[in-house]
Amino acid sequence: EITEGKVFNTFQTAKAKVVSYITSSQIIHESDKESCINQINQTPLYFIDGINSEQFNPDEIIPDAFFKDNAVWVLRTSQDSICEWMFTHELIHYLRELTNKVGPNTIYHGMILDEVLTDIICSSLNPSLNGNESGYAVYYDLGWKYISIWKEEAIKAYYYGYQDIWNITGKDEFDMFVFLSHNYDYNELAHDCTIFTLAKWESLYSVQ
Repeated sequence: EITEGKVFNTFQTAKAKVVSYITSSQIIHESDKESCINQINQTPLYFIDGINSEQFNPDEIIPDAFFKDNAVWVLRTSQDSICEWMFTHELIHYLRELTNKVGPNTIYHGMILDEVLTDIICSSLNPSLNGNESGYAVYYDLGWKYISIWKEEAIKAYYYGYQDIWNITGKDEFDMFVFLSHNYDYNELAHDCTIFTLAKWESLYSVQ
């Protein structure tokens, strides 16, 4: 049986991994590290019996664990499926909120690109995953192709905003790519246009 105590211990190990990541990161600004570490360490974990309408919109999919209002929340009915990966993923989202100084409309929160980049960063911390692969695994090839084009700038943009990439591609084109990639696995036209955009960027802009 997975108890609340075991879930809390898993949360603490995920925190430790994220703190270690921040400490060694060459992307996170040195001036941000102490504050980010303090905020991650202070992040509370709450157990709840259900979701009310004020926490999520009716059309949102409710995960077993989620970050909201500067805390991580776990559904008691989902305790048995909780793993270190879930907490690490949510804490990476929070870290991105802490580093982002340019406003929520510039980070593509909740879009497939954002989730895949979060997963790829999360995987570098090697958190344990309960048997099944991440639900975003089907998009990993897309995410790695994107990173292969923009290299370190892809991760810098994740944490500090996409202005430098927009300056190269144009914001409208990049916004369209984010929209298309969000529908990559559901719509043939979106799939093909996403692949075409990546090929175009690789040809024109690929960072050496």
